Amino acid sequence: MEAKGKIHIVLAYRGEKENADKFLDEQKLILSESEDEAQADKNETDDINQDETQESNQEVGEKLEEDSNEE
Repeated sequence: MEAKGKIHIVLAYRGEKENADKFLDEQKLILSESEDEAQADKNETDDINQDETQESNQEVGEKLEEDSNEE
């Protein structure tokens, strides 16, 4: 799946009314777990990107300092 893709799912229940509430509760549970996992993945990616940006900024700062010391 692409990094920016979205997953779409449809759950259908064709049973008796008595069982419909059980099905809907299970559906809500599955969908909330999926949302939690997606948010956790996004947070992890954001953390990695932030770390990489900080490292890059530090390297640039060190290079600028070296260049100014050479002059």
